Amino acid sequence: MPQEIVTKVLAKAETPLISRFSFVLAWHPESLDRLEPAAEAIRPHELYGWYREDFRAIHGSRTQFEQNVPPKNPRYFIIGLDTLGIRAFQLLEDRPTVADSEFPDCLWYIVDKLSRLDDYLIRTNGDFLRLDPMGTSIDTLMLWDTPAPPDQFTIVNDGLSKPMRMRCIVTEQCTGISVFCNGRKIYGIYAHKGNKSSAADTYKRLCHYRKDLLIWIYFPLAPNEGIRGVWIRRRYGPRKLTTDIALMIRTTLGRCYVFGPCLDPQTDDSVEICLSKGQVSHVIHEDADDGDPILCFGQTLPDDIQLDSPEILQHPPSFHNKWDLFHSCASLENVEQVCLFFDERGSDLDNLDKYCLGMLLTYSSGHKEALGQCRLGLSATATIEHPTSLHFAEAISIDGKTGVIVRVASDNVGINLSHKRQWLSTKMTGIITWWFNSEKAIPCIEEEDI
Repeated sequence: MPQEIVTKVLAKAETPLISRFSFVLAWHPESLDRLEPAAEAIRPHELYGWYREDFRAIHGSRTQFEQNVPPKNPRYFIIGLDTLGIRAFQLLEDRPTVADSEFPDCLWYIVDKLSRLDDYLIRTNGDFLRLDPMGTSIDTLMLWDTPAPPDQFTIVNDGLSKPMRMRCIVTEQCTGISVFCNGRKIYGIYAHKGNKSSAADTYKRLCHYRKDLLIWIYFPLAPNEGIRGVWIRRRYGPRKLTTDIALMIRTTLGRCYVFGPCLDPQTDDSVEICLSKGQVSHVIHEDADDGDPILCFGQTLPDDIQLDSPEILQHPPSFHNKWDLFHSCASLENVEQVCLFFDERGSDLDNLDKYCLGMLLTYSSGHKEALGQCRLGLSATATIEHPTSLHFAEAISIDGKTGVIVRVASDNVGINLSHKRQWLSTKMTGIITWWFNSEKAIPCIEEEDI
């Protein structure tokens, strides 16, 4: 693609051109040769450490590559990519464990053993570079969203797919996790660090029919809370394709959550695989295109280690033996704040009449619990301080979906309940359980402690 066209497209594009990353590893060289002038091939061992802004000056003069002194015993390499292709290349003695402050920030990284790079040619044409495999049976190098990916991991997939781009969620300083799912597949996993997360931006890019089927589940983490175990549950369907995939986590405070509906133990033939346990520092998964399911996960435990699944899977909850509903519950004791999340499809209505998708409870200890769908950064919200009671009423939308309208009373604000609706009311005691899927939301109140 000519540089002037690239510049204009980048100026107008709202998001990075993900197709450019595919060019680097996936396209056959002959396909690119039809789009661009002939590129000069450079052997990997001729590159020691360089950056693209220096490339125009040193193009055709190999001796100037030596201005960056290579390590004495290079065993690894790192390549940084941006929307135009390869931005930086560097040889390393050891595999990086943390980001190098001198290496430029990039959108994607390739980190691997130098011996693997010997099977590729680095081809360049001005600003844009790509890797050409020298053989037909070479495993494709992976793209990572971090310059320091985990060293040892195993790909867990459906047996048919092979990931090209991998994401690595660093759990340190993570304040929560959002997961997009629909009961059959996982479509996205996003870390929250303070108010920062890419979940809302990704959701906005999805087309309407994708959004209608997705459940957005947010799981908050306390400042002193880490992830102690990560599992996936999957079932094998026809043609050995996996289905009913769910993600499960257990925290250092003993909390468990299943991102997906529980299964009937009488007919459950699913398999649980522990991806990581202990002080979990990373959650690894395939970077699927927006709207596509995640088919591959990274396992950091040896295959022969068998670990018990969370208790919630051994004795799953159910709502009148209905197994297609998602489940979340929380205590109503010592709640200092309630944040309501409203369905954006009722944007022309007053908040009092909008369907409530979920509730985020903040306790006097500072900990939080999420009920239903809490779409942080996307849904309209209403926050009530020092709540004294909750009131729920069922409502049916014009498309036949069963929603719930929520009123919250507090020390400072009273409420008026319409006599046209049948209300379920509770003081701030006991347990609230929120059953939901893409078609309905059913809050239930229990009296016993959590």
